[in-house]
Amino acid sequence: MDENMKFLEEKVQDHEDRLRKIEEHSMEQKFQLLNIEKSQSDLKLLVIEQNDRLIKQITINSNVSNEIKLIDRKETWAVVALVLGLTSPYILKFIFGY
Repeated sequence: MDENMKFLEEKVQDHEDRLRKIEEHSMEQKFQLLNIEKSQSDLKLLVIEQNDRLIKQITINSNVSNEIKLIDRKETWAVVALVLGLTSPYILKFIFGY
């Protein structure tokens, strides 16, 4: 009977050891999962920040491009007005013979 008890105690101890290992492994997996989730959150935040920077840069570039177009238009009309102003006496003289 002592042998049976000893055998049962060994089996119980073996099962307890296995359960302890399973619990340890489960905790390790939980920590790994938490680390993965944190890394994903960090990456998501980084992507959002980069997108915000990109949107701001695109907006700035768009505004600069619009300002350049406006300046080009003003310069074009200034040149047209200058040419018309300089040539108008000759054009009037040619048309009306003054």
